[in-house]
Amino acid sequence: MKFDASTNKLGINGIGTPLYQLDVDGKINSSGDLYVSGNLYVVDTAGLYADKIRRRSDSDNTTKILLNDELLKFYAGHSSNDIVRIGETNYGDDNNFWVSGSIGSKGTATRGTAIFGGDLVVSGALHAAGEGIIVSGAFGSTYALHASGTVEAENLFLDDVEPAIQFKEGGSDRAEIQINDSDNLLITNQSTNKFIVFKTNDAGNIREGLRIGGTVPEVVVNEGADSLIDFRVESDNNTHMLFVDGGNEKIGIKDSTPTSTLTVNGSISLAVRKIDAANDPGTTFTIPDTDCVVLVNTRPTAQNGIDSAITLTLPDASDNPGMVLTIKDSAGYSDVNAITISAAAGDNIDGNPSVTSIDLPTPASFKKLISDGTNSWYEIGS
Repeated sequence: MKFDASTNKLGINGIGTPLYQLDVDGKINSSGDLYVSGNLYVVDTAGLYADKIRRRSDSDNTTKILLNDELLKFYAGHSSNDIVRIGETNYGDDNNFWVSGSIGSKGTATRGTAIFGGDLVVSGALHAAGEGIIVSGAFGSTYALHASGTVEAENLFLDDVEPAIQFKEGGSDRAEIQINDSDNLLITNQSTNKFIVFKTNDAGNIREGLRIGGTVPEVVVNEGADSLIDFRVESDNNTHMLFVDGGNEKIGIKDSTPTSTLTVNGSISLAVRKIDAANDPGTTFTIPDTDCVVLVNTRPTAQNGIDSAITLTLPDASDNPGMVLTIKDSAGYSDVNAITISAAAGDNIDGNPSVTSIDLPTPASFKKLISDGTNSWYEIGS
């Protein structure tokens, strides 16, 4: 032991010229607390990584802190694999905090684990290389990953059987996006009597395009006056096979610029009923509200007719406002076997309560009638 009075430094165990107030070549054993009011230096005298701050006992000499210039390595329970590094630059020039994860899975395809018993607060960005951030479940928690603020992600992958995103408010289910067991994409509003609404930005104006109803079970295009988004359906060869001009309140079929409430640029097919030998109802028949044109052949059976007169009863006028019916003597035989058109009970013809039936007047003639939606059928063509 040597004390240098000129520098007030003490050297122990062969230290000829002590460089520090207490300079020891060897181990220092303290059975009590060791207090240092200044700095505690561990000098690397034997080579790279030789000097460490270490816990030593009969059962453990692997828990240590390795000091290397600007790098700190923390070891716990393993002599060669550190678990935390501070100041590490081998994994990126600007990487200051490195966690190894599970030691047993290092360098393998098996995923490691780093467990934080409390909250993990990140003031900057959180980047995850390779497979990204993998969350398999949280200990003692309802959610695998919980964020009370905003989460930004370039890509978000959900890989599971029937993966889903569940939206909640105050713990109550509100909506869900899911892939079901049939691999269908399901978008479900779980709130009672609420809608699923699709909106778009139209030159800076947010407009509603599609609304799937909850209060009323319906699908609505252009809900509200501020929407006014055109609706268009394409076919193989026509870009406007069906077109709804929302701003001008017109519909076009095969027409991109409809000029009437309904503009049809093509043919129209109507529901036609034939009454003849192959479809013989007898001497009376009530016309269903699905018919548009009724062709009646009253000739003999040999001429494909029903071989009798017939009375046709019109649908109820009040149930079919605006319905148009055309009834024709298709075989030119109504002068022999009459064709009578009769109004339903309580209805009349041409608004005259005393007229409840009319006949086709001449062979091959026809009557075109329209319902007023109340109790009358009016003749609008013959």
